[in-house]
Amino acid sequence: MSKQKSLTAITALVLLLCIAGLAWLHQPYNQAPARQVAEQFHALLKAGQFEQAFALTAQHGLTGNTVMDLKTIAGRHCLDANEFKYTFPAQTNGNRLRRQLAGRAVEMEQVSVEFEGPCLLEIRLRQADNGAWLVVYFASHAG
Repeated sequence: MSKQKSLTAITALVLLLCIAGLAWLHQPYNQAPARQVAEQFHALLKAGQFEQAFALTAQHGLTGNTVMDLKTIAGRHCLDANEFKYTFPAQTNGNRLRRQLAGRAVEMEQVSVEFEGPCLLEIRLRQADNGAWLVVYFASHAG
């Protein structure tokens, strides 16, 4: 291969890598760890497994101080929302990288996971000191 063709190929590769990098930076981060806890909590509530669901909560007033409190609170809300819709606040891979490079916490302080179906259900989570996501609030709501 000639020197000119090699230079053109390298330039094209660098350009392609830059475009791919920019695309990755702008991709939404899906909050997978928080979303997984929210989905597990929701499934446990629907299955009536309140003790296991309670273990995923911050165990305070908004989610109940006891398993019975959680059961009572869950009974006030529609839990039929089945389909994951989104997490809020939105965060991109680039936002996470920028926060990490600035020496700031990468994870959001609080994440809401929204489910949709016959009703809407929001599950809010906060990260505990040990890094685990805990449910701090949940409620069905109007659209």
